[in-house]
Order: sequence, then structure tokens, then C-alpha cells
Amino acid sequence: THHCNVLLWEVATGKQLHLFDAPPTPVQRAALTPDGKLLISQHEGETVLRRWHVADGKPLGSLPIHARGVPAWALSPDGQTLAWGEYEGAVVLQDVAADKPKRRLVRPRELPRFVAFSADGTQLVVGYVNGKGAVVWDVRTGQEVTRVGAWDYAVVAPAPGGKLLAAAADYVETGLW
Repeated sequence: THHCNVLLWEVATGKQLHLFDAPPTPVQRAALTPDGKLLISQHEGETVLRRWHVADGKPLGSLPIHARGVPAWALSPDGQTLAWGEYEGAVVLQDVAADKPKRRLVRPRELPRFVAFSADGTQLVVGYVNGKGAVVWDVRTGQEVTRVGAWDYAVVAPAPGGKLLAAAADYVETGLW
């Protein structure tokens, strides 16, 4: 069988610390919490995000997501909130520890392609497909702060302090707001 494992290395020494035994499907994305205690991975075709304990490499269960997977997800800077997009246009803010949704940010018929938290975790930037631009959301209130651009952004990157936002579109433009 073909395995698509997730590996963890110590940067200073180059030593492999763990091999997380993942399912035999390609890994689409992985992220560590800021404290380095938890690893989250997404695997092609799965309807869950897998959680792993970094210290011993053991699985900690999974977070259920949309039946078709998720187009985009990100961990907040404090590692306590997971934001993930649904194919119906909502972005779910989920409490990682409690494994429960906290809030849904809804834009009907707009598919989230990319999500990114601001450095302080107070804002979430969502890039939408089909020329819908990027929207900055207030994480605490769930209110839309602003909308920028009008392209299908592949990557969005908020600057620390929330005053600048960079977004890059496939073959079209790169903007700075």
C-alpha cells in the first residue's frame, strides 16, 4: 500500500522526530499550533481534519468537516481557533480544544478559496473564487469589516496590525490595500 505520512523534524539538528502514520491518501495541508503541541493535517478525500499530539506522535482524533472536504483552512495565531471554508460559502470558526463551532461567517454562493488570520487573531481574511475578491471579517463579532479587489485570489496575507493586506490572483494582479 502507498502511504502519505506527515513527518516532523527538529530544525536545528535536522533530526526526524516523528512520522505520523497517516492514511494512504495525499496530504493536502498540515499546520502546527503556535505552541508546537498539536499538528493538524488534511488528507485528500477525507471528511475530517486529523489531530496529532506532537510530543509522542499519537493521534488525538479528528475534527469533522464538510462531506466534500474543505477548500481552505487556517489556524489562529494562538492555536485555539480553526477557520475552515465550506463549499456553500460559509467559513466556520471552530474551537479546537472543545471541538465545537463558535461562529459561521456566511456569504451565500461564494466559495472560500483561501483563509488567513491577522497576526493578532482578531481578523480573518477570506479570498473567494469567481472574481468575488477578498473579505476581511472581525472574528469576535462575525461582522464584515471590508471587501477588497474583484479577482479570484489564490493567496491572501494580512500584515501584522491589520493595516495592510496583500492578495495575489492567478495570472491577473497582485494588490496591496
